[in-house]
Amino acid sequence: EHFYAAVHPMDRIRVQRTIQQVRRTYIPTAFEHRIIRPDGTVRWIHEENSVMIDPETGQAIRMVGTAQDITERKNIEDRIRASEERFRAMIEGSSDGISLTDADMNILYISPSAMGIFGYSSDELTGANAGILMAEDQQFELRQVFERILASPGNSERTQVKLRHKDGSIRWVSALITNMLDVPAVRAVVTNYHDMTEAMASRERLIFDRANLSALINSTEDLMWSVDQDYRLITANESTVNAFHQAIGFRIKPGDSLRVPDV
Repeated sequence: EHFYAAVHPMDRIRVQRTIQQVRRTYIPTAFEHRIIRPDGTVRWIHEENSVMIDPETGQAIRMVGTAQDITERKNIEDRIRASEERFRAMIEGSSDGISLTDADMNILYISPSAMGIFGYSSDELTGANAGILMAEDQQFELRQVFERILASPGNSERTQVKLRHKDGSIRWVSALITNMLDVPAVRAVVTNYHDMTEAMASRERLIFDRANLSALINSTEDLMWSVDQDYRLITANESTVNAFHQAIGFRIKPGDSLRVPDV
């Protein structure tokens, strides 16, 4: 009764059942639980118990065991667990992808968002070589980047690369690759991915639209130009430039004033 009184109330029923099972089955067991010391502090205990049996009667005559204070170990485990949970929440909640690879570019870990970028499941990518994600025309270049990063611990390089989705389409990503093979808690090359596919597509559409607009504007004989509030030229089509050239003898350019002098 004195022993059970020292056991933490939240662990008491479990400890009682465990000890009763040992007394009933005679099977040695090991378990962990909390105790409350007289000063009110809580400690974690690791116990190993067994039953001594009378060889003549086969009946239990006493229970023996050991108790080891494992509070510091449990505190460290709790801190590690909390750190891992924060890390997992941060990584898995990010829209950017993260992968860990070994020195041979074999994938050790890939975050859920990275899997979304490439279309593969975790099982398909874990253990596979990162080469399966590389667009064929960039494999040599990316392997050179990887070799430069491996040349020295802590090396880091940012690059924009084309990677291949599972369905065969190309994804543009901005990748920050860092050599953390010498860090005991990591021991991997860490790559942070940011999907730029839509941004690159928008940029290409903008360039295409501007080129088309420029071609359209310069193909008309109408005069088209724009100026700022001080009548300095911002831009003009070819018809305007040619008309001014014929009128004043030189070709106007952005920044030239088109203000007519007061007479």
